[in-house]
Amino acid sequence: MANSALIELAGCTVLTFRCNDRFFALPINSVNYIMSEQGNNVNLRSTDHQTRKAMDFNGQVIQIIDFSRLIGASSQVEEVRRVIKLLQQRRQDHISWLDSLEHCLLTDEPFSKATDPDQCAFGLWYDAFETDDDLLSDILKKFDEPHKRIHGSAEILLSLSSSGEKQEAIRRLGIERTTTLKRLLDLFDEAAQRLNDMIRPVLVVLEANDQMFAIELDEVSGILECSTDEVVSSTEDINGYVHVDHIVSAYISRDGLPIHSLIEPKKLLATVTGR
Repeated sequence: MANSALIELAGCTVLTFRCNDRFFALPINSVNYIMSEQGNNVNLRSTDHQTRKAMDFNGQVIQIIDFSRLIGASSQVEEVRRVIKLLQQRRQDHISWLDSLEHCLLTDEPFSKATDPDQCAFGLWYDAFETDDDLLSDILKKFDEPHKRIHGSAEILLSLSSSGEKQEAIRRLGIERTTTLKRLLDLFDEAAQRLNDMIRPVLVVLEANDQMFAIELDEVSGILECSTDEVVSSTEDINGYVHVDHIVSAYISRDGLPIHSLIEPKKLLATVTGR
C-alpha cells in the first residue's frame, strides 16, 4: 500500500533552504509569510523555565523556532558573529603590538612580540581562513601588504634604535602609526562591517494545526516544484543530524540536486509545544 504522506506530498511545491551541509524543504502551502529578521522580537519565559523568542505577527504573539539550534547544527549567524569577535580581538592585538614596540624603543627593553606576520594570531588565522563571499574575500586580500609592513617595521626600527638613532626610530614609528596601522585598523572595521551585512536571518511564518509559528533560518534558497517520482520515503545518500529525523516526512530526490529533507510543519510544531 502506498504511503499516504507521500501521496499527499507528491507533486507538491516546496520552499527550499540550507543548514550547514544539509538541505531542507517545507511545503509551500504551510508557508504564511517570509520576512527578514525583525527587531521587535520578545523573549518569553515558558513553563519549562527556558526563555524562548517570539514576535508580534499581525497583532498575535507567535513563537520563533531557531531551526539550527533545534537540529543541533551551528547557524551561519553564530559563525559570522564568532568571526566578527575574533577580528575585533585581532584589531586590538595590533594596536597593543605597536604600543609595545614603542615602549621597547623608549626603554631599550627587548621586544618579544611576533615580527613574522604569519606567526601572529591574526596571521595564523588569515592564512587558513576561506570564504565564499566575494566582497569579504576582496577586503581580506587588502590586509596582506599593510600587515606584512607593520610587522616588518619592528626589525628596522629596533635596528635604528640600537645603532644610536632612537629619535629617528620613534619618528618613523609615529609615521607607521598614522599610515600603516591606520590602514590596517580600517580594514578590520571594513571586514567586520561586511560580516555584519552578511547576517540576515529570515523568518518563515508557518501554520499547522490552526496555530501560527515561525522558524528562523540563515536564508532561503528558492521554490521547487516536485513531481510524484521525486518524493521518496527514505534515502541512504544523506548526512544526518541526530535531532532531525523525527520532523522529516519524506525526501526530495532529483538528479543534479542534493537530497532535500522534507520537513513536516505539524511535527516541527510538536517538538516545541509537546502537542
